[in-house]
Amino acid sequence: MNSDQNKLPLVTVIITTYNSSGYVLETLESAGNQTYQNIELIVTDDCSGDKTVEICRSWIEKNKGKFVKAEVITTKINTGIAPNQNRAIKSAGGEWIKIIAGDDILLSNCIESNVSFVLNSSEPISFLFSRHIWFKLNSYGKKMTCTNEKLVNEYWNKLDRSFFKADAKKQYLKLLKGNRIPASTAFFNKETLIKLGGFDERFPMIDDYPLWIKATRNNYKLHFNDIETVLYRKHEDEISNSKKINARYSCDNYSFYKAYRINRYTVLNPFLHLSVNLNYLNHKIILKSGKYTLINRILRIMDPNFIKQFICPDENVSAILNESFSENKNIN
Repeated sequence: MNSDQNKLPLVTVIITTYNSSGYVLETLESAGNQTYQNIELIVTDDCSGDKTVEICRSWIEKNKGKFVKAEVITTKINTGIAPNQNRAIKSAGGEWIKIIAGDDILLSNCIESNVSFVLNSSEPISFLFSRHIWFKLNSYGKKMTCTNEKLVNEYWNKLDRSFFKADAKKQYLKLLKGNRIPASTAFFNKETLIKLGGFDERFPMIDDYPLWIKATRNNYKLHFNDIETVLYRKHEDEISNSKKINARYSCDNYSFYKAYRINRYTVLNPFLHLSVNLNYLNHKIILKSGKYTLINRILRIMDPNFIKQFICPDENVSAILNESFSENKNIN
């Protein structure tokens, strides 16, 4: 590492894993292939039942020279996403923190572009976000991305204009209504994160949304770097598609709603309250019956958010994900 690189802030890349053995090697490689050199790597595993930990330790042993420091943190019980990330943050030595799930991929410019944006900003930044690229794998294991660049650009430009250009107070009010922040791209200032108490462990399955609420409520603006930094995987194995974990998420989401989203700003918003309660009831019925029934369909149709997404699909990522995906040689 040369003297110029030593002057740059240390960044801790945290890879969060849980039964990630099928994907984590690619995530690790993406951390090791960063153009930015002053990086500390922490893998924090939430009691995986597969070979995730062994894979990570083996890879780190062979590639530890790429990092200032590299380690794997484990736990004997599954605690959920928020506690898993907090364990790594407590061990992090970096001034800045980049968290990536063990099935997503950092583009090689990710850390460098985020650090550059922060250092060259005319205002202080504690929370920075950027674009991610949705991708899927075809039957040959090749990465496919959305071919409709116009739709993708419209989505990010609209999110920038409608949310990131607003000040912290307006962002807070918008977040009370719903969350569209690309959590996979988040780049944090560690000192600020610690000051806010880290991720709220009262809601183990929800790491991002409560933090955005806390940050903006405490006047920390969420900033946007209009560049692609992360490949965000869409697949059938993700957390939200597991019945048991989905139920845990729904319960945590309902508790979070009662703790953060019911206040003087939202009390007169009946659509918000109806949507959250219907969603919670829907998942409780699915968990109890073990299947998706006609009652669930009716409850979903009654959900104001479902109606809104159906009428205005451009406000949801479903419009992009429903587009055709084709092989992208630039990211394979």
